[in-house]
Amino acid sequence: RTAAAVPVVKVADTGFNTDEICALTEKAYDRKVTIVVFPELCITGSTCGDLFRQTLLVRSAEESAERIAAFSKGMNMVMTVGAPVPYAGRLYNCSIVIRDGRIAGIVPKIHLSNEDRRIFSSGSDFLNADKDFEIRYAGQKCPISPDLQFKVGDTVFAVETGEDLWSPIPPSSGQAMSGVHVIAHPSAENEVLMTDRYRSRLLSQHSAGTMTGYIHSPAGFGESTRDNVYAGAASIWENGECLKENERYLTESSLTIADIDIEKL
Repeated sequence: RTAAAVPVVKVADTGFNTDEICALTEKAYDRKVTIVVFPELCITGSTCGDLFRQTLLVRSAEESAERIAAFSKGMNMVMTVGAPVPYAGRLYNCSIVIRDGRIAGIVPKIHLSNEDRRIFSSGSDFLNADKDFEIRYAGQKCPISPDLQFKVGDTVFAVETGEDLWSPIPPSSGQAMSGVHVIAHPSAENEVLMTDRYRSRLLSQHSAGTMTGYIHSPAGFGESTRDNVYAGAASIWENGECLKENERYLTESSLTIADIDIEKL
């Protein structure tokens, strides 16, 4: 059982955002969800712009990640939350994978938008190296890399973020070839004319081409504070078929839940 969670956020208000994330996490756990995916940079909000350069915001995001991890203790459920993560003097747009109070790994985004490039470094920094990378984050030590894979029972899942899906060869294509069953896709794409149709075709074709379950969790209400609009159009796919999608432009937090048949995949 999987879920795409879209919390209402306040830009740069990590305390408020963390409360919303924890509330949705509890709802997902009560519904016996196994994997719940939150949007890209949901702890801070994705539209912070130059505020990402402020040490105070980055440290606050790390404190929030520690709080979320502590909140998840005792829950037999995996979750991914988005945050800016500093490493070796650079800042990365990351998905933090948490399970039962532990940070299992951190997955940095590879393909950056023009806005991202002003602030973040690409996760490709961690690829094709002759060593494994570790980070101490939120009081825990864990691996950091775009090609991490996580096992939940008999299910193997991986994470790709935002524009990683929109690239000519998404990272999940290689992940699927190596045995991944489910892809988590935290995102923060803005909504423009006909985006919903293009996105649906893309998600259908990609989940079919990789023969995976695909959990798409985009940013929603609260991010629309500047020039762009964010629809929060969450959806869950299984080998090309849409299992569940939520209503766009909701003004409250939402949880989209669907069961992915791993044996069928």
